[in-house]
Amino acid sequence: MYTKEQLAKYPYFKSIDLDYVLDQLTGVIARPYILGFAKYLIDNKIQFMMGIMDIDNFKLINDNYGHGIGDQVLHTVATDLADVVGDTGLVGRFGGDEFIVIHLGPTDYDSIHAYIKNLYGPGKAIRRTVVLDTIHPFVTGTTGCACFPNDAKDYEDLFNKVDKALYRGKSKGRNCFIVYVDAKHKDIDVHKKNIVALPYRFENINNICNRSDLDIIGKYELLADYVVDTITVTDFLIYSEKGDVYSHKLRHTTADAVISMDQIELMLNGKMLYFSADINDTKKISKPIREFIDNNHIQAIIVQKIMFNGVFYGYIVMHETMVIRIWQENDRSLLMYLAQTIAMLNILEKK
Repeated sequence: MYTKEQLAKYPYFKSIDLDYVLDQLTGVIARPYILGFAKYLIDNKIQFMMGIMDIDNFKLINDNYGHGIGDQVLHTVATDLADVVGDTGLVGRFGGDEFIVIHLGPTDYDSIHAYIKNLYGPGKAIRRTVVLDTIHPFVTGTTGCACFPNDAKDYEDLFNKVDKALYRGKSKGRNCFIVYVDAKHKDIDVHKKNIVALPYRFENINNICNRSDLDIIGKYELLADYVVDTITVTDFLIYSEKGDVYSHKLRHTTADAVISMDQIELMLNGKMLYFSADINDTKKISKPIREFIDNNHIQAIIVQKIMFNGVFYGYIVMHETMVIRIWQENDRSLLMYLAQTIAMLNILEKK
């Protein structure tokens, strides 16, 4: 990928053997040397941006298609990243499915935002279809970035700011990029990631459902608020079997104001308990659902039928309008738990 001539313009690489500098799989800079380059820039008071890009759900590519295909995806993304970055900086492999981008240029917010945005989209490095010999997976990535000396005064501080921005991007549903802003992101504690793990979420859901001061509608609405806040999604809706809808945004209304139960059944196709899609899932989305998604500017949607012992109690729907959200296993697990919990609330209510 990179040649000795390309790297020679950076004094840091002049005395390093190229055989050691490059990552053997991807051809971009190996981890010790891309991090060493960042430290060199800081030591020499050179302004730059450092970003970490994480390929979303890369484990699923390996699991579904094999590690050979996974290696091809890594190589293709690395090559395209290096091509798009060009002479403005360097790309390195941080490890696994993560890459480091170092940009030498203007480091004000608007410039960095435009620069990172340019890595995303058709014909760019990420958020696109990767054309391989046998399959064409759609690959997205999450990026967090920060700048020296604007955001940090030393390497440890800079890496911490990048990590906070990356964590924020993942908590928003992935497939996005975050430029570190101190006023927005300084209080993020990446060492407390487990606080949003499923057992804590299940406990909080149980606490809501056990509140004696709320009727079932109040519990529905509080559950909707909790889900929207804890996983950062645009809206969460609970449909009763009668068609009433309870949501974070709409509160108690009729199904006519949102996606209809008939449309939900079209998604489920009368067979499944669960449906998930983003706007790129053209094979999954029927024409009526496509119209609903387009009319409401929805980027991703996930549906869970509420069933217990063969009895139907309604649906749960989550959707995202801000980003093409990549639904995670935890999102699915949370929905399944909520469906069972809401079913039990209905059972107790009818006793």
